[in-house]
Amino acid sequence: MKKIKSIILITVLLLLAFTMTCCTYAVDSSLSEESEKNGTDLKGAFAMISFYNYVKYGTGKYLAYKLTYDYSYYQKKKSTLNKLLEELEESFVKNGYTVSVNVFAGEMTASLSFETTEDYLRSVDYNGFVAEQDNYDSIIKTPFYSEYSFKTTTLFTDIDKEYKFIGRIYSVGCVKAGIEKNNVLLQYVYGTPYKEKTIRSNADSIVYSPDNNLYLHIFNMTIDTRDKEVVITQHTPNTPVWYCIAIAAGVVVMSVPLAVYLLKRKKKE
Repeated sequence: MKKIKSIILITVLLLLAFTMTCCTYAVDSSLSEESEKNGTDLKGAFAMISFYNYVKYGTGKYLAYKLTYDYSYYQKKKSTLNKLLEELEESFVKNGYTVSVNVFAGEMTASLSFETTEDYLRSVDYNGFVAEQDNYDSIIKTPFYSEYSFKTTTLFTDIDKEYKFIGRIYSVGCVKAGIEKNNVLLQYVYGTPYKEKTIRSNADSIVYSPDNNLYLHIFNMTIDTRDKEVVITQHTPNTPVWYCIAIAAGVVVMSVPLAVYLLKRKKKE
């Protein structure tokens, strides 16, 4: 149990580590299947930039940038936008990303996959596994459980920095396309195998993805609200206390028939 608790702590800390450094799963597969047929309706916006941060317990990590154009807008400027998608594709491929472009729907996804958590840690030079108290923004402890809260912003805070991937997507895919900032949506998706009883957040929505076997915490933003704070809270049972309760309960259960037996024996005597 102690090992599992440590792994959960590491998993949440990795969310923070990648979010601040900005550094096979399906990306919202149900939406992708639908968009392949009909494109994506962004309901008034012209483009959406998404970042996916999936942590899969025991099987590594998946990170992806995605640019999605509104289907109606894309059809009107298809030739121009396809050239911009090609420019972005070239940038990501040069840096080792796997890139897929849907020229029918107007989408581009650039992803990195890591077979194990250790592979990811090596790629970002993460030092050590010990979660120090200073890593938490707040800790609540009771006799029965502990809650550890983490607060951070996302990589969208750097969207105006073209030398970073998120900034290049915005600069090339949106600004260069002539899309005003109020017509751009931002979406940060954190995927975890742990249910809301273990990990919860201030996400705009939390949905379960059966394709990935992950719970997706979805944070929606705009260019003006890109500094939105993400709060992740981990709920951890106090294992020794619950073990003691279980043992005590077991003793009580076992003592009842013993007491009945002794009482009957005493009456016979």
